[in-house]
Amino acid sequence: MRPSDRTGLAISLSVLLATFTLLPLTRDHSFLGVSWLLIVLLGGIAVLLRRARFGAGVVVAGQLVALGVFLILFSMALPVSGVGWWQNIAGFYLDAAHHMQTQAAPMAPQAGVKFLFVSAIGIIAVMTDVLAAGIRRPAWAIAPPATLFLIPAIGLEVDTPVRSLLCIAVGYLGILIAEGLNSTGRWSVSLSHDTDQGLGTAQPVVWRAATLIGVPALAGALLFGAVIPTLSLNGWGFGSGSNSHGPLELTDPTIDMRRNLNQPEDRTVVEYQTDRPGGTYLRMASLPIFNSHGWQLAGANLEQGPQLGDIPGLDNEPSLVRTTHIKIDNFSSQYLPLPYAPRKFEAKGKWGYVPQSLVVMATGRNHKQATRYLDYTVQSVDIEPN
Repeated sequence: MRPSDRTGLAISLSVLLATFTLLPLTRDHSFLGVSWLLIVLLGGIAVLLRRARFGAGVVVAGQLVALGVFLILFSMALPVSGVGWWQNIAGFYLDAAHHMQTQAAPMAPQAGVKFLFVSAIGIIAVMTDVLAAGIRRPAWAIAPPATLFLIPAIGLEVDTPVRSLLCIAVGYLGILIAEGLNSTGRWSVSLSHDTDQGLGTAQPVVWRAATLIGVPALAGALLFGAVIPTLSLNGWGFGSGSNSHGPLELTDPTIDMRRNLNQPEDRTVVEYQTDRPGGTYLRMASLPIFNSHGWQLAGANLEQGPQLGDIPGLDNEPSLVRTTHIKIDNFSSQYLPLPYAPRKFEAKGKWGYVPQSLVVMATGRNHKQATRYLDYTVQSVDIEPN
């Protein structure tokens, strides 16, 4: 096997393994087959052009042309709106952005997200080939596939599966082994020995080095992956704002409500008193996503503090404030029942709110039981749409 063939095969395998890291983001796994076909196509073009002794620039240009043609044909195969292919491609990206903003992972199937995933994987494949084979910096080849790993690692509200880390590590190790085998082909044991003889002599050294380095590295990655807490950055995914200590695990508010309603006897669980006539509804959560599974939560970044932000969609805030005192009995939830629109509240514990909906949620250690036997006060304004 030629060195360029070996490197191309290792690159394709590395990117192919990296595609598995995107599985937690969507319930539609059909993008895998399309992306694998694209990876094989791009890898094959690179191998053939290098066999023909074309330069690195020609190889990259050939891959980019193939990627563009493939994406155009793929866009034509997806459901379209009857406009030109260039408009369809732009529409796919816009639809994907909107879908990801309004969907919680794993997202429902959507053509734009599928097109976006395939496009990103194709670009990752070209970038990995450029680093590992084009400019011959195989040690840098971990960066593009690691990008696919970081997307769910940062954006998901749950721990990233260990298998995702293993996919990246095994693919990167394969590139390093291929480079090591290629390097041994250029060694000469002495002036009277041919390079091919040197290759046979040095191959065991490469495999022993890969075993001695790769196995402890993978074992260490598994150990640290199980110990290190989940990564959370402010503004990405579902965190608890500037004071976040990690992603917040959400409970389904409808399950809480159903569990409390299905009791063998009638019990009073919530009492409230308000200083304005007519009473008021108390809201726990907002479910903005609707799909075949019903109404669901959407990911957002929580802000801290008892003083809530501006009321979404309202330019002029009502000046008349309603004060409500609420007392909860044996009712457990991480969502704080409040009148809409809440402006300020006083409650024990750590709380955060979603700026897009003004839903208030517990962020403390025992957040799933935060409302149990809670006594608190809230100031709100009544919204009267025209």
